[in-house]
Amino acid sequence: MPTRRQSFFSCLTGILLVVPLVVPQTLVAQDPLPVADGSKLESVSFTRDILPIFRKKCLACHNQSDKEGELVLESVATIRKGGDSGPAVVAGKPDESLLFVLARHADEPVMPPEDNDVGASDLTPDELARLRRWIELGAKEDKGSAEAKMDWRAIPEGPHPIFALAVAPNGRYLVASRGNRLTLYHLGARQRWTDLSDPALARSGLYKKRPPAHLDYVQSVAFHPTRQIVASGGYRTIKIWQRVEP
Repeated sequence: MPTRRQSFFSCLTGILLVVPLVVPQTLVAQDPLPVADGSKLESVSFTRDILPIFRKKCLACHNQSDKEGELVLESVATIRKGGDSGPAVVAGKPDESLLFVLARHADEPVMPPEDNDVGASDLTPDELARLRRWIELGAKEDKGSAEAKMDWRAIPEGPHPIFALAVAPNGRYLVASRGNRLTLYHLGARQRWTDLSDPALARSGLYKKRPPAHLDYVQSVAFHPTRQIVASGGYRTIKIWQRVEP
């Protein structure tokens, strides 16, 4: 018959034998995400096939304004440049490309993170296949893509509907956008006061008379709460307008 001391050590031995069997399970990394067969894809376009994936699942944290880890995924140039961990892709070698490895959850930290604030989901097998194939084919820019020089055309002066408007905090002025032009109105006098025109756009050669405020449609405007400043936003552009005293 075992003594109390023998029984105690028998239980302790049993515990010590069980713990090593349980703990390692918590240290095992999750399996990589499945990747579909993309070997038959003869061409993969960054603009058509890859950028839409990034827009849905990556750009919320990796854009020019909010570049987590200094990594921007908006263009091939910024992807090649990479971030704090170095280049995001190695052309022709997806399994050595940090972008693909983390997106596939083959290493830490996985991307997108499980607890991300925008609800971005993991890349699907088809999306991973396209990303893998794009890197295999050299992670190239598209010929004549949006990264190349834009071929702008003049926007006819009008008439155009109002796209955006804002009223100054003091209630005296209103700014409105029509097409790519901005007009400032004096509400007290009930009259059109002036047009905001960017002299730099005169060099584009698109406008022989007065240049507009933006090359593209002005989609947003806002007044500064305390200063005589107006902000306007168009295609990838924000401009700040400030009154100059005569």
